[in-house]
Amino acid sequence: MDTSHRQRQLALVEQVYEAALAPPHWRGLCELIAPAFGADSAVLALLDETGAARVLDRSANFSAALQAQYEQHYCHEDVWANRARELGLGQVFSSADLVADSDFTRSRYYADFCRPAGIFYVVGALLPLAPRELAVIGIHRPRRAGHYERDDKRQLAAFLPHLQRALRLARRLEQTGLALGCGEAALACARVAAIVLDAELTVLHATDSAAALLMPGSPLRLQHGRLSAAVGPGSPGLAQLVRAALPGPGRAPRAHALRLPRPGRPPLTLTVAPLPARADAAPHVLLLLRAPEQATVAAGVLRQLYELTPAEADVAKALAEGSSLAQFALAHRISMNTVKTHLQRVYAKTATSRQGELVALLHGSAAMYGAASGLTQTCDDAGAARPYTAATGRPNDRPATGQRGPQAAPAPPHCDRSPP
Repeated sequence: MDTSHRQRQLALVEQVYEAALAPPHWRGLCELIAPAFGADSAVLALLDETGAARVLDRSANFSAALQAQYEQHYCHEDVWANRARELGLGQVFSSADLVADSDFTRSRYYADFCRPAGIFYVVGALLPLAPRELAVIGIHRPRRAGHYERDDKRQLAAFLPHLQRALRLARRLEQTGLALGCGEAALACARVAAIVLDAELTVLHATDSAAALLMPGSPLRLQHGRLSAAVGPGSPGLAQLVRAALPGPGRAPRAHALRLPRPGRPPLTLTVAPLPARADAAPHVLLLLRAPEQATVAAGVLRQLYELTPAEADVAKALAEGSSLAQFALAHRISMNTVKTHLQRVYAKTATSRQGELVALLHGSAAMYGAASGLTQTCDDAGAARPYTAATGRPNDRPATGQRGPQAAPAPPHCDRSPP
């Protein structure tokens, strides 16, 4: 192997590990793979247990249309991959090992897929990544270039362990990223901010909602990467609670809750808890924070869950967020009788009979997460299910003055499924 060829292969090994850490780097990889093996074509794809494919990268001779055709149909017609699966995973095969030239030219895979791409010979392998997932690497030549030789197979065999490790690493990082994204999305939907601290109160990670609580005027302060908190008189300090949440000689870590006062607003509530970790990892602490004003209920989700009208959902939402019936009537300029009528209908549709029971039901429902998760878009973004007031009320709703308000535009059927 000459020096330039060896350098190309070393660059290729470096690139596959870069791709594992940053998935966009898979793009362009096949343009490096092909010349490193004296070819002009290469494809890297993932296969599931049914044979369905997802192409990670392809060389320039594979158009987007050919890629779509392979993923949708020809992955099942791939005579090379199907034969390699029968002969054994993790082994390097060339065309001569898999199918005779005469049989290949008679296949639909060649006539409809390979021939338009200028492909006739291949050297490649199927690599096991997980119990139900394989990777397929194929490096191709046109017919005039001739069969791949034993040296070509040896070079690919030396490269495959790097490719397999990089693909497995990418898969593991993807799963970790999904778990992290799922956790952060769940916290955001529950309106819970999270911060991870070490023993020195250094912030190691903070969710977006936590960053919003570190604005000026907050009882939480971040200076030089370390967190501090202004606590009320007689309350333990943040450093004390963090120490209690960390393991120590003769004591188990424990969680603690705390209120952080805010001038002119309800206090933040904070929980300091041990963060589970491996035995050989440094211990960390998880801070969970909630701002009472963020505990809102999505009216659009209430309409979907309980088939409430817009007016009924607004009454239920107001009660769940701490308002009284009288406050709601005054704010929306409607009579108490109208509000009570809506409430009775809400009771009937939610199978409740008391305000406390209704509020408990709503606080335990998906309506608490709708506003943060985007679930309200199905109704609220339609524009017809507007907030309920005398100006946008239903025909039978009277303002507190006794005058009938104007009729509102009808809500979409999926938002308002009850008769007026």
